[in-house]
Amino acid sequence: MGVISDRSRIAWGRRRPFILGGVLSTIFAATTLAWSEPISVAVCTLLGISNANGWWGTVTRTVAILAIVILNISIQPLQLGLRSLHVDICPREQQAIASAWAGRFTGMGNIIGYVLGSLPLPWISGDYEAMRFRYMVYWTTLALIATSLVTCYYTEEEDPLMSTYDPGLERSVYRVFRNLLDGFSQASNRVRHVYLVQFFSWLGWFGFLFYSTSFIGQLYVDEQARDNVTISSSIKDHGMRLGARANLLFATVALATNIALPRLSVMLRSMLARARTHDKGARSSSILTIIWSFSQALYATSVLSTTLVSSSATATFMIAIAGISWGVTQWVPFAIIGEETAKFSIDEESAKREDEHVWSVVQGGTIIGLHNTAISLPQIFAALISSAIFWVAQNLNQKHAIVWVIGWTGVPGAVAAWLAFMM
Repeated sequence: MGVISDRSRIAWGRRRPFILGGVLSTIFAATTLAWSEPISVAVCTLLGISNANGWWGTVTRTVAILAIVILNISIQPLQLGLRSLHVDICPREQQAIASAWAGRFTGMGNIIGYVLGSLPLPWISGDYEAMRFRYMVYWTTLALIATSLVTCYYTEEEDPLMSTYDPGLERSVYRVFRNLLDGFSQASNRVRHVYLVQFFSWLGWFGFLFYSTSFIGQLYVDEQARDNVTISSSIKDHGMRLGARANLLFATVALATNIALPRLSVMLRSMLARARTHDKGARSSSILTIIWSFSQALYATSVLSTTLVSSSATATFMIAIAGISWGVTQWVPFAIIGEETAKFSIDEESAKREDEHVWSVVQGGTIIGLHNTAISLPQIFAALISSAIFWVAQNLNQKHAIVWVIGWTGVPGAVAAWLAFMM
């Protein structure tokens, strides 16, 4: 996707068509997922398929799975286009602050989403969880349309038609994959190391982000059961809203981290820059990797400790602490990649005159695309591992498999901390 974006010659930009295409396909997939049951029932009814053997349920699950696959694919060009925009447009010295602001806006979006998710919906009847999900998809759709239109309208990209690059040389599928391999091999060691850290980091983050709300809800239900309270649908709903509030705290801490840490890192960098006059071994660029390493270690400690708690309040505190790590994850790797990419961005005509092969801004999408792969690929493995944990727990008659699903994510988190420390 990154290579195709880099080679795009659409007159209104390299990134904006991918952003808008990603928005439309994401909305389609999310809407299909939210309404998968009524869509499946309607299709089966039109085709004359009866529900005698549970066919409607089978079709619903199939539609939901396909929608999830399409959703995961659709998000890629959206993320790629948005992240590539500030890499393309901002000079190297502004990459860290651009990534910080991107993380801050992401944090604000998370907070708004969790607030909406934690609100009671007394007017809803029927399948409460399904209706709440559709309610969230509705607001997400409005937010995606509004923010993407504003971004695409006010962002000015370089005219791709002005590039000296000949797109005819790279049209074959073979050349696209060849460019991907070249992009990986020609990226700096620092960028490749970011890919590796992100792989293990997201191997851990997927399970945490996907199951943390259910984890808090399950702990609350267990607390009520220990107090001999009859477990009703209202108790379960309250537990889910407690989970959403825990994630609201998580998102708030992440946003505060995104606001405070970039300023702190600038201060530390200036101190190291002064120290370099006395110590040639001091590296101001190491500040980001140190912050990243400690944040991953904090995440690993937080989630591993959840296997020892039985209180929803204590677990909420641990999830909130993990927000520090999430804030760093939304900032540092993108800042490092932005700096490394911008460092090699030079005028294409100068590169041509000097007859050198260098990274230019045209190839920023390839770097971001490979980074998206390093984030997306481990999520597939994480989903498979989580499913395996649930399967083993079911066969062992263990009721609290979700605790172990959350807890095991600390292992790849610890690996990511060590890898970041070694950068």
